[in-house]
Amino acid sequence: MKKLIIVLSMLLVVISCGEKLSSDDPVVMDIVLELVKEHLMDQSVPLLMQQELSIDHSVWGYPSYDILKEDIENESAQYIVSLIDEKIGSIMLILNSTRTIEQDKKLNKITCGAVVGAITNANPDNWEETDLFDIIYTTQLTDDSKKVFVEILEITEK
Repeated sequence: MKKLIIVLSMLLVVISCGEKLSSDDPVVMDIVLELVKEHLMDQSVPLLMQQELSIDHSVWGYPSYDILKEDIENESAQYIVSLIDEKIGSIMLILNSTRTIEQDKKLNKITCGAVVGAITNANPDNWEETDLFDIIYTTQLTDDSKKVFVEILEITEK
């Protein structure tokens, strides 16, 4: 089992989040899945560079997906971006088994755990669900309760 410790953060305006958050709040779950998707895209870069171009990603300075995407004049970079878009775009990520691990009412912050699953359509007649990661994340409302802050603390591959 491979364990990755990462910190990803994102702010999102919440229209009607209220005064409380939960581990299965739809807004929080959407943000978590978006952060996991970004993580998968970045993790795909070195694998596809090696597989498709026979180039170690260190040659290009360990680029992230976003860096490759911005390098519009580099045909090889754009090729890798298109492969990642195609591969990640064909996967529907879902959160299962969400649970509250810890709650700090004073800070209005909760620490949550979940299993990230993927639903793929490798065979058009048969959708398959696979568990990819266990994750731990925190979520916290801003003081004015208009935005939520989500931070992924740990991703452990299954």
